[in-house]
Amino acid sequence: MRLATFVDTDALWHVAVYSALAAVGLVTAYGTAVVALDRVGRSEGAGGARAGWMLVIGLAAVACLALLGVGFWAMTQK
Repeated sequence: MRLATFVDTDALWHVAVYSALAAVGLVTAYGTAVVALDRVGRSEGAGGARAGWMLVIGLAAVACLALLGVGFWAMTQK
């Protein structure tokens, strides 16, 4: 017997690819936020560099929340 008779291999392939892409994206966004938070702590004064790193933290946080939201939405779909 073939595996395709028991398992929808096309759907399984899609789940594996989308999960891998989401995991890489989430880890990258979170890691970027952590690095930016460290750079904000090391920057001196209230210059443009500090504001830039704060913007990076905000964008990375939005990306993390968006990816989590998409993941929760995808889990509720059939």
